[in-house]
This record gives sequence, C-alpha cells and structure tokens, in this order.
Amino acid sequence: MGKRERRRRRERARQQAADRNIAADLVTVQPSEEDPHLKVIVAADASSEVRSMCVAYWALAPDGAWKHAVPDPSTTATVSANSYAVALRLACSQCGRPVSVRTRRQLARLQSPGRRCASCTSSVVPRPTDGEATTSIERNDEAEPQALIPRPVIEPVPEAPEELVTLGRRYWEIVSRDPNSACVAWRFRAASLEGHGWGKPHVAAAAGVRAILPDRSCRRCGGPLTLTSRWAYQQLFEGGDPGCVDCTPRMQDALRRLHDPEHVAERTALQEQAQRARTEQDIKRQWSAQQREAIRERYPVRHLQEAPIPHAGVRTELTALALLRYATSANPLGPVDLWEAPLLPEPQLVAGAVAETVRAGLLAVHPDSVTGAFTWEEPRTAEEALARAGGDLDAVGQPELSDRYYPTRAAHYSPYGSSLGTGAAALDAHLIDRLNPARMTLERQHELLGVLVELIAREAMRYFDYQLQVRHLPAVPDTHFVRLRDATERAAEALSLGEINNLAWRAAVRAADAAQIYPGAPRANMSTHAVNRFEAYVQDAVGGGLDYPLKPYTNSNVELSAATRTLFYTVLDKNPVTTSRADAEREMPPAVPSVAPGGDTSPDTVQPLPLDTSLAWLRRHPEDWTPEGFIAYLQGLQNLDDGPETNTSAPVLAEAAMSLATVWRDLSGATGDARAAALGAASAARLMTTPVTYDLVSGYCGQWIIDGFVTESEARRGRKPGDD
Repeated sequence: MGKRERRRRRERARQQAADRNIAADLVTVQPSEEDPHLKVIVAADASSEVRSMCVAYWALAPDGAWKHAVPDPSTTATVSANSYAVALRLACSQCGRPVSVRTRRQLARLQSPGRRCASCTSSVVPRPTDGEATTSIERNDEAEPQALIPRPVIEPVPEAPEELVTLGRRYWEIVSRDPNSACVAWRFRAASLEGHGWGKPHVAAAAGVRAILPDRSCRRCGGPLTLTSRWAYQQLFEGGDPGCVDCTPRMQDALRRLHDPEHVAERTALQEQAQRARTEQDIKRQWSAQQREAIRERYPVRHLQEAPIPHAGVRTELTALALLRYATSANPLGPVDLWEAPLLPEPQLVAGAVAETVRAGLLAVHPDSVTGAFTWEEPRTAEEALARAGGDLDAVGQPELSDRYYPTRAAHYSPYGSSLGTGAAALDAHLIDRLNPARMTLERQHELLGVLVELIAREAMRYFDYQLQVRHLPAVPDTHFVRLRDATERAAEALSLGEINNLAWRAAVRAADAAQIYPGAPRANMSTHAVNRFEAYVQDAVGGGLDYPLKPYTNSNVELSAATRTLFYTVLDKNPVTTSRADAEREMPPAVPSVAPGGDTSPDTVQPLPLDTSLAWLRRHPEDWTPEGFIAYLQGLQNLDDGPETNTSAPVLAEAAMSLATVWRDLSGATGDARAAALGAASAARLMTTPVTYDLVSGYCGQWIIDGFVTESEARRGRKPGDD
C-alpha cells in the first residue's frame, strides 16, 4: 500500500469518526430554544447528507408552519428511518408524557383529542420492526383512521373526448394507500400513459376528468379541491395544501395549448405516429409468430420408436455421441454455439460435423430452435418486409423458410423413442454398441484409428496456438499454417498427445527466447521460428534422433474437445494424453469379419439392388412413388457436398444426382410427361459406373442413387422390391 492510499484512509477514518460524533450529539429544537415545539433526534449512524435532510424536514418557521415542502415520498421514508421528533406541546391523554412521531402526517393526526404516546398505543412507534412495518402497509381502507386523505372522486369533463376520459380514469386509479409512509400505489405507471399524442399524462388527465376531494376546499378560490396531479394528492399526506386545477396558471396554460386549434394538426400527427408505431410492433410480433409456425411446420417433432436407427461412419457416430454426452441441455440438445468447451478441436469443422449427423438420420432439428438458426428468403426480417412494402402495413407478407440452416445455432434431438429422453437414451445405447471396437470390422477399426490420429493432431495444434498466446506471440501466419498442420499429423502417427505437447512447448519457448534476444524483429517472424523448431523436433522424435527422453506433458491447461474426450474416455477407455496410435492399435480387439458366418452380410457394408430390378419395381408400382418425390430425392443428394466432407463419394453422388435431375428436366420439357421423364432419367443411371461407398452402401453411383430412391419409396408404402 502506498503513502497516498494510507493518507486517504486516515482522512476517511477521521471524517467518519467526526460524522459519528456529530450525529450522536445532534439534537435540535424547532423552531427555536426560546419557543420550543419539536425536539428532533437524528440516528447516530446517519450520514451527513441524511442529517441535513432530517433537519430540513422538521424545520419550523416562527409561526409554527413548515419551512420546507417535502420534495418526494422517498424523503419521508428516509427521514422516518433515521430520525424522530418529540412534540413538546402535545401530551399523551393517557400518561401525560410528550408524544413522539416519525412523519409530519403522524404529527397532524395527533392534533385531535384522545392522542396517545407510543407506549400507550401501537399506532405510532419510534422505529417499527420489519414485521410491524409490513403489517401496517397491508392495512385496508376500512381500518384506516378518519384523518387519512380520502380517495378522489373522478368526474368526466363535459364534452371531453372519450379517449381522454379513459386516460384520466386510468391515471387516477389507485390500488392501495399506506397511512404510515404516505405512499400511494397507482394501478398504471404515468410513463405507460404517455405516447398517445396528448402530451404529459397529468395534463391529458385533467383535460378528460376532474379528480375531486369532497371534503377539501381550494385555499385560493374556496371551491372544491380538484387535483392537478398525483404529486399534488401525495402532498396532502405530508400536510401540503395544493391549489385546484382552475387556480393553477401553469395547468390552465397547458390545457389551453391542448385545446388550441393550431396544435390539433400536430397532436393528430403524434397520435398517428404513435398508432403506426404500435401497429409496427404488432407486425413484428406477428412476424416472429409466423416464423415460429413455419419452423414447426418444416421440422415437426417425430417419435420413431419402432424405426431402426440408421448406421453411419465412425466419425459421424462419434460426433453424435459427443453431442449426446456433452450438450448443455438434454431435451433437446442445446446449440453447440452455447457450449463452453468445443465439440471438435478445429472450429471450422464443427458445423459440417453436426450437419452430417442430421443427414445420416441420427439426429433431427428441433422446432424450438431460435429463429436465427435458420436462413430465410428475402425479406429476412420484419424490418426488411416493412421497407419492401414501402410503408404500406397491409402489404407486408409472410416469412418464407429456406432449405438451409446454421447447425451450430440449432437445437437437435433423437427421434428414436416415445419422448425426447427415451430417444436420446436409445441412440446413446446404439452408438455405444456401434463404436465398440470389439464389434467393428477391420475397415471400421482402421477408420477409428484414423479419427484418433486426426483428433490428436488437431488438439496438438490448439496447444501450440495456446503456447504462442501465453508468450504474447501472434498466431502462425497463413503461409506457414500448412507446415504446422503437416508436422502435427506426422507426429500424431507415432507420438501421443502429451509427447507432441512437449515438443510444442519447447518450440514456443525457443521462439520467446529469440524474441527477447532480437526485440526489433517482427513478432510474426518469431511465430514462424516456432514452427521451424517444431518441425525439427518432430523429425528428430519420429526418426529417433532426440538425445533426451521425451516425456508426455500430462497437464496442458487446454481443455480437450468433447469428441476427443468421448473417443478416449468412452470408446477406448484410455488416457488421451499418454495414448498413441500404436498403443490403441496394439490393444485393439480382433475385428469381426465383413461377412458373418452363414453368409449374412455385415451391417457395415451392403450391396444395392441391381439397377434392372429397381427399374422394374418402379414400372410395376407407379402408385408407390411420384415424379415430384423423385426430383426432390435428387435435389437432396445434391446437398451431400455442402460443407467439409471426408467421404470422397459424397461429391461423386452429388454430381451424378445433378446430372440425372438435368436429364429429367430435359425429358419432361420435351414429352410433357413427368413420370415418363423420371423413368427415363432412372434408366440413364446405368451410364454412371463410378464405384462409390456411402451410408454403408457400396456400388456404382447410378445404381446407388436409384436403389436409394426405391428403398425410400417401398419403406413409405410397406412394400419391398422382392415382394412380387
């Protein structure tokens, strides 16, 4: 702590001590010692500002009137909590002792005969407890004393517009009144009554109604007291004596301006503007409701508890299992964008990986996803729709949902159960069984090891970036990013993640040392130097050229991604930091054969139907499929190559589907027969002979496409191509 701070603390301590001493001795007599009426006692712990407020509140003029008006009800509450006054000239009718009060209103009530002090009654206490304060606030009007100011009587102004009369009644509507704190609870906030084009709410209320106190007279004209505002009503509780509406010049000026014909056009414009603003808000709310309805119509919640769960590749199934295990919410699975830890080590691949789980049929989009998770046709927002309508509110259309969405913003669920919870449990059990290495074929085991190497490499790159960041070095330049990626992938084939992190740490330390030695060198060059050192270290470690034992770093301070944790902890039951590819392969159980005993084909790969069989089924069962369904199926296949895709067959199938869709359009335009055009396009698929393997089906791409359409059609109708 510095000298200046110590000096400031001593000064504050002396000031606080002085405040306490002053407060403890603060006892004043009002209006003077020669003519005492009130003895004011301020609490010892009150601040200087509160003490000044209390003294001003209780100050009396020589004639016995209050010196200052109370600015607002909060002042009364503060004063009553920190001070009280003893009425020296008002004795208790029961015990004869002076009476103590906490507010001016309490003092006014004690002017009547039969007054009693706090010891003789429970109506006035020097400092009420919390329970007592609560009890007094909850009193109703029947239990209030007669001295309480009555509720105003509301009378409409003759020939006033109905809108002003309604506004005035709402302005003066009272919920409850507290007799002890002089607080009035109003039904509507004054601010909520603004914006109707009539100006300030108390002026508009006075133009529509009169709030009359029957037993009160105006101190100026002697007529009935008509209140000018809510504040004037609350002043009566504090002993104030406000004037009526007719005797208040400012109110009369405001009312004349309100009725002035020159201001009618301006007021009408304000009212139209307010009405338009309300209408625009209604349109925006309606637009949001229509967006929600469009999402629910496109993505309804389905419970396919009897349907078999489809199979997918190892990478897709691992992603789905990580989504189930690490989602922020379970029913449905929360958006990935809201996760604290990443789903995958490389953020650029997350959206494509989540979308692949949906394309594979493992997960589905939940309709309760935020509207921002979907793309919309123009106009995309209510503001754009209003602008396109040129200000014509009746010409605003409805939102149209497009075919694309943002996978990381949407919520997902598993449809394979009677509810969201049972569906997630069923899919979890299915994925655990599918990802069990003991139940994998040799091909799937190799794919699993490939995913392991990829995750180790990407996690090592994250750690390398982290080491540069903590040493205040910039990220690796784009021109050297490929070198870093190749080095981590080469290292991941032979080393564990902890061992690669050891090399990354050493490289970052050497780069930071170089930055200290050469302070004038560009910082980006130091990051490039770190990549150079890392490449050299990897080469020595993989080739056995290190002259020191390479120990894995077990604490990297970088949280692993959900997919990495799922692979090592759930699937392999191994330490993700110390397990290498060789360790995982060495302990891999024997693979199951691709063809099980008895000749049954393994579910890992199946052969599609012969193309002639599929074409014959389409001709014999025209009632089971439609040309529109055929072209929609082809359009769905064209989206297979959207985003990052590791399966090389996906772009082949997408291009083939696009070619068949072109053939269908040409034939349909030439013949005018959509069904015949669909059969012709299906026959043209025999020319597409590129081998593909996708979604566990291996065959020629044309054969694969037509077999997929037939399979979907017969599944919807309950038929099989071999039934007839």
